[in-house]
Amino acid sequence: MSPFGNLPVEGTSEAVEGMELAAVIRIVFISINSIGILMKFTHILCGIALSSMLLSPAMAGEGKVLSSIATAGYTYVEVEQSGKTIWIAANRLEVAPGNLIRFDEGAMMTNFKSSSLDRTFPAVLFVAQVEVIAEK
Repeated sequence: MSPFGNLPVEGTSEAVEGMELAAVIRIVFISINSIGILMKFTHILCGIALSSMLLSPAMAGEGKVLSSIATAGYTYVEVEQSGKTIWIAANRLEVAPGNLIRFDEGAMMTNFKSSSLDRTFPAVLFVAQVEVIAEK
């Protein structure tokens, strides 16, 4: 049985001829709607992929060290990047104010509470690699 009542479901021309025009229009509409949903889903996936490619370079980059705080496991580095101040965290490293550093992409944590510092950072970018590219 067809999902549209007593309509034939075979793919023959006789089946289509026996259908009412309204039923044929419904089938065409459902097919077009399904294609539209698929296209929207594809656009969403492409948008997500493009967004991640466009946002990634903004998250990684270079900057000037303003200050740093060393803990047992991490070094938190305050960095001036494109006129904005951000905090990054990486495995222990030696940096000094005025150094220019390059860092890779990372994971942004908002309202991050450092238990070892007893301090909450509004946002910290945790990165795997930091490289000093120019010392002060």
